[in-house]
Amino acid sequence: MLNRDIDIGPDGFKRKVGRPFKGLVEEFSKEPHVPERRSVLRAFKKYYAKREFSKSHSERMYIENLCSGFTDFEKEWIIHYVNVCKQTQSADHYRKKAIELENLSKREIDSIQNKQNMIDANFTFPTDRPPSLKTGKYNYDPLVGDPCYRYNKGVKEKFFKNVFLAYLFIQFAYYNGQTFTKKKLWRVENKTNEKMRIIILKDIIWEFISLGLKTIERNPEIYGNFKRKIEYQK
Repeated sequence: MLNRDIDIGPDGFKRKVGRPFKGLVEEFSKEPHVPERRSVLRAFKKYYAKREFSKSHSERMYIENLCSGFTDFEKEWIIHYVNVCKQTQSADHYRKKAIELENLSKREIDSIQNKQNMIDANFTFPTDRPPSLKTGKYNYDPLVGDPCYRYNKGVKEKFFKNVFLAYLFIQFAYYNGQTFTKKKLWRVENKTNEKMRIIILKDIIWEFISLGLKTIERNPEIYGNFKRKIEYQK
Protein backbone atom coordinates (compact mmCIF):
# COMPACT_ATOMS: atom_id res chain seq x y z
CA MET A 1 0.00 0.00 0.00
CA LEU A 2 1.03 3.62 -0.45
CA ASN A 3 2.43 5.15 2.71
CA ARG A 4 0.87 8.47 3.67
CA ASP A 5 3.96 9.49 5.61
CA ILE A 6 6.23 9.67 2.56
CA ASP A 7 6.19 10.96 -1.01
CA ILE A 8 3.92 8.54 -2.82
CA GLY A 9 5.56 8.97 -6.19
CA PRO A 10 8.13 10.73 -8.33
CA ASP A 11 5.80 13.71 -8.54
CA GLY A 12 6.34 14.25 -4.80
CA PHE A 13 2.69 14.27 -3.74
CA LYS A 14 2.80 14.14 0.06
CA ARG A 15 0.11 13.86 2.71
CA LYS A 16 0.19 14.10 6.50
CA VAL A 17 -0.38 10.80 8.31
CA GLY A 18 -3.76 10.21 9.87
CA ARG A 19 -5.53 13.38 8.84
CA PRO A 20 -9.21 12.49 8.38
CA PHE A 21 -11.15 13.61 5.35
CA LYS A 22 -12.96 16.84 6.18
CA GLY A 23 -16.68 17.22 5.77
CA LEU A 24 -17.96 13.67 6.15
CA VAL A 25 -21.66 13.60 5.32
CA GLU A 26 -24.67 11.41 5.77
CA GLU A 27 -25.17 8.49 3.41
CA PHE A 28 -27.70 10.15 1.11
CA SER A 29 -26.73 13.82 1.49
CA LYS A 30 -24.70 15.88 -0.92
CA GLU A 31 -20.95 15.47 -0.67
CA PRO A 32 -18.81 18.55 0.09
CA HIS A 33 -16.55 20.33 -2.39
CA VAL A 34 -18.22 18.91 -5.49
CA PRO A 35 -16.49 21.36 -7.91
CA GLU A 36 -13.11 20.29 -6.52
CA ARG A 37 -14.05 16.61 -6.78
CA ARG A 38 -15.06 17.07 -10.41
CA SER A 39 -11.83 18.92 -11.13
CA VAL A 40 -9.74 16.06 -9.72
CA LEU A 41 -11.54 13.50 -11.88
CA ARG A 42 -11.41 15.71 -14.96
CA ALA A 43 -7.66 16.09 -14.44
CA PHE A 44 -7.44 12.29 -14.22
CA LYS A 45 -9.34 11.92 -17.50
CA LYS A 46 -7.26 14.61 -19.22
CA TYR A 47 -4.03 13.03 -17.99
CA TYR A 48 -4.82 9.79 -19.82
CA ALA A 49 -6.57 11.44 -22.78
CA LYS A 50 -3.24 12.92 -23.82
CA ARG A 51 -1.71 9.45 -23.99
CA GLU A 52 -4.17 7.78 -26.36
CA PHE A 53 -2.85 6.98 -29.85
CA SER A 54 0.50 8.63 -29.01
CA LYS A 55 3.43 7.45 -31.09
CA SER A 56 6.24 9.22 -29.22
CA HIS A 57 8.87 7.07 -27.57
CA SER A 58 8.25 8.53 -24.10
CA GLU A 59 4.52 7.86 -24.29
CA ARG A 60 5.05 4.30 -25.52
CA MET A 61 7.42 3.75 -22.60
CA TYR A 62 4.83 5.16 -20.18
CA ILE A 63 2.12 2.80 -21.47
CA GLU A 64 4.54 -0.13 -21.30
CA ASN A 65 5.36 0.72 -17.69
CA LEU A 66 1.68 1.21 -16.86
CA CYS A 67 0.90 -2.28 -18.15
CA SER A 68 3.99 -4.10 -16.90
CA GLY A 69 3.29 -7.02 -14.58
CA PHE A 70 -0.17 -7.71 -15.98
CA THR A 71 -1.56 -10.46 -18.19
CA ASP A 72 -2.28 -9.66 -21.84
CA PHE A 73 -6.00 -9.71 -21.04
CA GLU A 74 -5.58 -7.20 -18.19
CA LYS A 75 -3.37 -5.00 -20.40
CA GLU A 76 -6.11 -4.85 -23.03
CA TRP A 77 -8.62 -3.58 -20.48
CA ILE A 78 -6.18 -1.05 -18.99
CA ILE A 79 -5.46 0.39 -22.44
CA HIS A 80 -9.18 0.30 -23.23
CA TYR A 81 -9.94 2.63 -20.31
CA VAL A 82 -7.02 4.89 -21.22
CA ASN A 83 -8.67 5.24 -24.65
CA VAL A 84 -12.11 5.75 -23.07
CA CYS A 85 -10.67 8.79 -21.28
CA LYS A 86 -9.76 10.24 -24.67
CA GLN A 87 -13.17 9.75 -26.24
CA THR A 88 -15.41 10.55 -23.26
CA GLN A 89 -16.14 14.26 -23.20
CA SER A 90 -19.09 16.18 -21.81
CA ALA A 91 -22.45 14.67 -22.66
CA ASP A 92 -23.59 17.93 -24.24
CA HIS A 93 -20.51 18.05 -26.45
CA TYR A 94 -21.06 14.53 -27.72
CA ARG A 95 -24.79 15.06 -28.07
CA LYS A 96 -24.08 17.90 -30.49
CA LYS A 97 -21.23 16.09 -32.25
CA ALA A 98 -23.31 12.93 -32.73
CA ILE A 99 -26.04 14.94 -34.45
CA GLU A 100 -23.49 16.55 -36.75
CA LEU A 101 -21.64 13.33 -37.62
CA GLU A 102 -24.40 10.75 -37.62
CA ASN A 103 -27.52 12.88 -38.15
CA LEU A 104 -29.16 10.98 -35.31
CA SER A 105 -32.43 12.12 -33.80
CA LYS A 106 -32.54 13.29 -30.18
CA ARG A 107 -34.60 10.19 -29.32
CA GLU A 108 -31.94 7.90 -30.82
CA ILE A 109 -29.16 9.65 -28.91
CA ASP A 110 -31.12 9.45 -25.67
CA SER A 111 -31.62 5.73 -26.29
CA ILE A 112 -27.86 5.24 -26.69
CA GLN A 113 -27.19 7.21 -23.50
CA ASN A 114 -29.78 5.26 -21.53
CA LYS A 115 -28.23 1.95 -22.56
CA GLN A 116 -24.78 3.15 -21.51
CA ASN A 117 -26.13 4.34 -18.17
CA MET A 118 -27.26 0.78 -17.32
CA ILE A 119 -23.93 -0.07 -15.71
CA ASP A 120 -24.02 -2.44 -12.78
CA ALA A 121 -22.78 -0.73 -9.62
CA ASN A 122 -21.17 -4.01 -8.51
CA PHE A 123 -18.21 -4.35 -10.82
CA THR A 124 -17.29 -7.89 -11.83
CA PHE A 125 -14.05 -8.79 -13.54
CA PRO A 126 -14.72 -9.10 -17.30
CA THR A 127 -14.45 -12.40 -19.11
CA ASP A 128 -14.54 -10.95 -22.63
CA ARG A 129 -12.11 -8.70 -24.44
CA PRO A 130 -12.90 -4.96 -24.34
CA PRO A 131 -15.12 -3.55 -27.09
CA SER A 132 -13.60 -1.61 -29.96
CA LEU A 133 -13.72 2.18 -29.83
CA LYS A 134 -14.08 4.05 -33.10
CA THR A 135 -12.63 7.54 -33.35
CA GLY A 136 -15.23 10.19 -34.06
CA LYS A 137 -18.19 8.05 -32.99
CA TYR A 138 -20.54 8.53 -30.06
CA ASN A 139 -18.47 6.95 -27.31
CA TYR A 140 -19.50 8.84 -24.17
CA ASP A 141 -18.95 6.36 -21.35
CA PRO A 142 -20.97 7.33 -18.25
CA LEU A 143 -18.67 5.29 -16.01
CA VAL A 144 -15.87 7.77 -16.78
CA GLY A 145 -17.85 10.81 -17.91
CA ASP A 146 -20.49 11.13 -15.19
CA PRO A 147 -18.00 11.55 -12.30
CA CYS A 148 -16.35 14.34 -14.32
CA TYR A 149 -19.48 16.20 -15.45
CA ARG A 150 -22.42 14.94 -13.35
CA TYR A 151 -20.72 14.12 -10.08
CA ASN A 152 -22.60 12.51 -7.21
CA LYS A 153 -21.80 9.85 -4.65
CA GLY A 154 -23.34 7.05 -6.69
CA VAL A 155 -21.31 7.63 -9.86
CA LYS A 156 -18.16 8.06 -7.76
CA GLU A 157 -18.69 4.66 -6.15
CA LYS A 158 -19.29 2.99 -9.53
CA PHE A 159 -16.09 4.53 -10.85
CA PHE A 160 -13.88 3.28 -8.01
CA LYS A 161 -15.46 -0.18 -7.90
CA ASN A 162 -14.02 -0.75 -11.36
CA VAL A 163 -10.56 -2.20 -10.66
CA PHE A 164 -9.06 -0.83 -13.90
CA LEU A 165 -10.18 2.73 -13.19
CA ALA A 166 -9.16 2.39 -9.54
CA TYR A 167 -5.67 1.35 -10.66
CA LEU A 168 -5.42 4.13 -13.25
CA PHE A 169 -6.46 6.76 -10.72
CA ILE A 170 -3.81 5.63 -8.25
CA GLN A 171 -1.21 5.86 -11.03
CA PHE A 172 -2.45 9.36 -11.87
CA ALA A 173 -2.02 10.42 -8.24
CA TYR A 174 1.38 8.70 -8.03
CA TYR A 175 2.82 10.49 -11.06
CA ASN A 176 0.81 13.71 -11.27
CA GLY A 177 -0.80 14.47 -7.90
CA GLN A 178 1.40 17.37 -6.81
CA THR A 179 1.57 18.88 -10.29
CA PHE A 180 -2.23 18.96 -10.40
CA THR A 181 -2.59 20.69 -7.01
CA LYS A 182 0.02 23.31 -7.90
CA LYS A 183 -1.73 24.13 -11.16
CA LYS A 184 -4.97 24.66 -9.26
CA LEU A 185 -3.41 27.29 -6.94
CA TRP A 186 -2.64 30.03 -9.45
CA ARG A 187 -6.22 31.36 -9.25
CA VAL A 188 -6.21 31.61 -5.44
CA GLU A 189 -6.20 35.24 -4.27
CA ASN A 190 -4.45 35.00 -0.89
CA LYS A 191 -2.23 32.67 1.12
CA THR A 192 -5.00 31.64 3.53
CA ASN A 193 -7.22 30.46 0.69
CA GLU A 194 -4.21 28.82 -0.94
CA LYS A 195 -3.53 26.66 2.12
CA MET A 196 -7.18 25.71 2.47
CA ARG A 197 -7.48 24.87 -1.23
CA ILE A 198 -4.49 22.57 -1.21
CA ILE A 199 -5.75 20.81 1.93
CA ILE A 200 -9.14 20.22 0.31
CA LEU A 201 -7.62 18.92 -2.93
CA LYS A 202 -5.19 16.60 -1.14
CA ASP A 203 -7.94 15.27 1.11
CA ILE A 204 -10.10 14.51 -1.92
CA ILE A 205 -7.23 12.80 -3.75
CA TRP A 206 -6.46 10.66 -0.69
CA GLU A 207 -10.12 9.78 -0.27
CA PHE A 208 -10.19 8.61 -3.89
CA ILE A 209 -6.91 6.70 -3.49
CA SER A 210 -8.38 4.94 -0.45
CA LEU A 211 -11.46 3.92 -2.44
CA GLY A 212 -9.23 2.57 -5.20
CA LEU A 213 -7.06 0.62 -2.78
CA LYS A 214 -10.15 -0.83 -1.12
CA THR A 215 -11.29 -2.19 -4.49
CA ILE A 216 -7.88 -3.64 -5.34
CA GLU A 217 -7.46 -5.30 -1.94
CA ARG A 218 -10.95 -6.79 -1.67
CA ASN A 219 -10.18 -9.79 -3.90
CA PRO A 220 -6.44 -10.62 -3.88
CA GLU A 221 -6.94 -13.81 -5.89
CA ILE A 222 -8.42 -11.96 -8.87
CA TYR A 223 -6.77 -8.58 -8.41
CA GLY A 224 -3.36 -9.90 -7.34
CA ASN A 225 -1.42 -8.25 -10.17
CA PHE A 226 -2.91 -4.86 -9.33
CA LYS A 227 -2.03 -5.21 -5.66
CA ARG A 228 1.53 -6.32 -6.42
CA LYS A 229 2.03 -3.36 -8.76
CA ILE A 230 0.86 -0.86 -6.14
CA GLU A 231 2.97 -2.47 -3.40
CA TYR A 232 6.02 -2.36 -5.67
CA GLN A 233 5.63 1.42 -5.90
CA LYS A 234 5.78 1.99 -2.16
